Amino acid sequence: MQQLEVHAEQRDGHVVVSLRGDLDLAAAPRVRAALSDALALDRNVVVDCSALEFLDSAGLGTLIAARTRARCAGGSLLLAGVRPPLERLLAVSGVDQLFRLEPRPPAVAAG
Repeated sequence: MQQLEVHAEQRDGHVVVSLRGDLDLAAAPRVRAALSDALALDRNVVVDCSALEFLDSAGLGTLIAARTRARCAGGSLLLAGVRPPLERLLAVSGVDQLFRLEPRPPAVAAG
């Protein structure tokens, strides 16, 4: 298991929460807090999953709960850069029907 790194930033007019490593039961509280903070800044949040290696049921629940909070606030939570193994997990579990999936996360603003 790879410890999860969570990073939030503004990118291309979006609040982006980047996940690197494994989103499992142990990491879910940190991701829940990061997504909650991101949704407090903007109702529309992008989760960059391009470096996400593993996702368990606790991780799925965390993403679904954040999506629900975003929608209740009139916003959205979309997943970007989901790699094929995790995309298959989302499809098999039916969770892919809940989220808008984008092939790539927003670009890092040039500075």
